Amino acid sequence: MAEEKKTPDAKGEAEDTASVTETPTSTEQTAGKESSSKHSSHHHHHHRHRHRSSRSRSGHSKDSKFSKRELRKLILLIASLLAAALVLLGIYWLVDPRDTYDDPDANASKEESVIKNGIQLRLTLFTEEQVLIGTDALEFYNTTTTSTVDDFLDDHNSAGRMDIGLPVQIGYDIDGIPAGYTVMNAAIEVSENENFADSRVHVLKGAEKIASFEYLKTGTHYYYRITLILSDGQKISTQGSFQTAATPRILSIDGMINVRDIGGWKTTDGKLVRQGLLYRGGELDGTFEPTYRITEEGIYDMLTLLGIRTDMDLRSSASASNQAYPLGTNVKHTYYGAPAYDGIFTDEGKETIRTIFADLADPDNYPVYLHCTYGLDRTGTVCYLLEALLGVSEQDVMKDYCLSLLYHRGADTTSITELSFYLNQLEGATLKQKVEGYLLSIGVTAQEIASIRSIFLEQPSIS
Repeated sequence: MAEEKKTPDAKGEAEDTASVTETPTSTEQTAGKESSSKHSSHHHHHHRHRHRSSRSRSGHSKDSKFSKRELRKLILLIASLLAAALVLLGIYWLVDPRDTYDDPDANASKEESVIKNGIQLRLTLFTEEQVLIGTDALEFYNTTTTSTVDDFLDDHNSAGRMDIGLPVQIGYDIDGIPAGYTVMNAAIEVSENENFADSRVHVLKGAEKIASFEYLKTGTHYYYRITLILSDGQKISTQGSFQTAATPRILSIDGMINVRDIGGWKTTDGKLVRQGLLYRGGELDGTFEPTYRITEEGIYDMLTLLGIRTDMDLRSSASASNQAYPLGTNVKHTYYGAPAYDGIFTDEGKETIRTIFADLADPDNYPVYLHCTYGLDRTGTVCYLLEALLGVSEQDVMKDYCLSLLYHRGADTTSITELSFYLNQLEGATLKQKVEGYLLSIGVTAQEIASIRSIFLEQPSIS
């Protein structure tokens, strides 16, 4: 079992955190104070008016009529202030609930507890699905179509990076430890299996009581447990489970851009594309984008947590940097010089695509990191063909492509739309059949296509 590392404060997900505050805003406080002040003023005025009327009820008809008008005005003023306060409270409480996904504890309002020898161990229970992508990316996924991409990007022009993946944070608390005793060892495990086979373990250090688990799969049920060993040798543990939301799986790997899993998409015949096999994104070595170069932490995550075995580098070897390959010699690294968009119809482009798909058909290559410079054009073209071959709908294939625009704000969908148009002119009743026909025509074999589908496709689990 690989040890899960603690997420540093500078991780990308922290950039996206936008927790909903539970303290009333200053506007609401001001409204409340004004309402209270006006109400108090009205109370004293009305009290003085009753005093005057009781002393002299006759001969003051004009004063009596005037006070009634004033009373009505004050009532209307108070009603208006109360209505304004209610509107402000409504805005506060009706803030898009997806904003709470950036707060690791927002969906975790209950606790599982166990008591042993007077010691109570409490572990957070999650009452909502855990969303693993930032608020902007979630909104994009839920609301955006190819025709509305530009509008979305215009509306979010001032937002920071939106290609953000979030961890799940799990915490515990403990009471009743006898005087003189301490917690010697604390570990939190997370696994897709109820028996905790193949679990990821975070060993807590010192006073830590929270563990962050990054790169979890989306749309997946997880089990987790905390185990403590006290200084007197006592062992105490408890466990729970949670479900992650079915969204694209975006990964915030330190130093990198536009990284995500192509898995998790549904096919038109009811299957799922497996996660954890092929990750797409930008370059690792910072050759063209020096600002983004994978760090030592990112290298550790890709090798240890994602288990990358093959780097399918769609750049040409001429674009390679002179520095040592970041992931080391144990990772197979191949340059392809891949085409983009309608370049797949040239003779050179056809041969390169044939080579790429032959490598995709080899199960020994996985998990794969497939990339070009920015993870947009050449990567977008190859992933379009692969996802279409697997049976992902054209709408979702396009949506996956458009997710790259969360980082590449200046790009558009013109080129991928043209590629889609050309592919749709080919024979076949569906996009899946058309792409399969194209691949067969350039020399990809039926056995290779069958192997690719066998590697990537699975039946959805029954929850």
